[in-house]
Amino acid sequence: SIRALRKDVPQVLELLAEALREPAFRASEVALEKKHLAAELRQSEEYTDVQAETRFLGMLYPKNHPNYREPARDAVRFVEGVRRSELADFHSEQYGRGDILVAASGDVEHDEIAAALRHTFGDWRLSEARAAVVPKPLTPGPRDEYLTMRDKTSTDLFVGGHTGIARTHPDFL
Repeated sequence: SIRALRKDVPQVLELLAEALREPAFRASEVALEKKHLAAELRQSEEYTDVQAETRFLGMLYPKNHPNYREPARDAVRFVEGVRRSELADFHSEQYGRGDILVAASGDVEHDEIAAALRHTFGDWRLSEARAAVVPKPLTPGPRDEYLTMRDKTSTDLFVGGHTGIARTHPDFL
């Protein structure tokens, strides 16, 4: 996301377009980001709320569901194994004009922002917009999971379940 004064929006969009269209993926920066992300993930193992939520989401969703959260140790392993070339390949396959959604609010005029967007992104390749295939949530029935975290003074509890009603159902609120 970006935040800018109205007069600066065209210049800021130019910078955003450069970052999205021509990412450098410098090896040193990729390595540093991987190191930071792995450290954050390892640190998250110390938070009772993160551990409870991760387990809760694991009971609700299969691994290939977008709401599933990998346990931190698995996520660290994945992050450490990602190669720069895989990031570049993913970017070239997945990013393009067909995937961009824009929402703007504040001191903005539709015609101005539309013109600035056409100028900065208009000649970018038209990627294939893909509808996500989202698997159904799990229906495990009543179940409890507990994780004892020594030397913690608080407890986090997540309680919930499935309504059995799809978002597309007329009775979905």
